[in-house]
Amino acid sequence: MELKIIKQNLHQRILNLRAVESIVGNPQFERLYDQSDPESQYEVKQHIIEGRREALKNWMACHPSLELGEFSHNYLKKLGMTYSIPSWSRLTKPELLTEIQQWEDRHGQVQTR
Repeated sequence: MELKIIKQNLHQRILNLRAVESIVGNPQFERLYDQSDPESQYEVKQHIIEGRREALKNWMACHPSLELGEFSHNYLKKLGMTYSIPSWSRLTKPELLTEIQQWEDRHGQVQTR
């Protein structure tokens, strides 16, 4: 029984590290890393070493140099909901981009992304 638990834990750690490797190998990740200050780069290195996949994903999603069009469709839907854009859940990504940009232009602000 104990060996089975050890194998399951090892398997889960391997899957997590593969996910981290996939994130780190992403060209967008490399670009964001290169555009980051040394303090942020250090933090990212710690996330990689410790296998913190969610922390890396959050770091990428909140990076200040991201353009609106680089966000995922799901993230844009969340932003559409936050901005109270009508029918936000049924809009395509290009439609959401247009609506969000218009909302930000009208209100003269950009929500913290």
